[in-house]
Amino acid sequence: MEHFKEKYPGDEVYFIMGADLLVDIGEEKWKKSKELVQENKFIVMARNGIDMLAVIAKSPILRNADDGQTFHLIDKGLAMEISSTYIRDEFQKGGEPRYLLPESCYEYISTNHLYQ
Repeated sequence: MEHFKEKYPGDEVYFIMGADLLVDIGEEKWKKSKELVQENKFIVMARNGIDMLAVIAKSPILRNADDGQTFHLIDKGLAMEISSTYIRDEFQKGGEPRYLLPESCYEYISTNHLYQ
């Protein structure tokens, strides 16, 4: 996140993740979870079976940072079960997850032979 904030100083930078990672961060399973939450903004995609508001309410780290601007919760009936791990696994298995990524991201991964 620091890299992108430095690279794009005039832009708002968001950490995009699934609600499963929100749970992990709230339970401090990530190194420097508290700093990560205090210094960044997040877009969180719904996952089946995870109540994002309850996750935030249960975690002091998340609850204390919930100022109405830090977490942008995307639920709208859509639960994204496709994760970054799934996309990496597709590349490793020789799959073509082109439809899951922006074209520029797909091209970068393909050109640089990432995850193979």
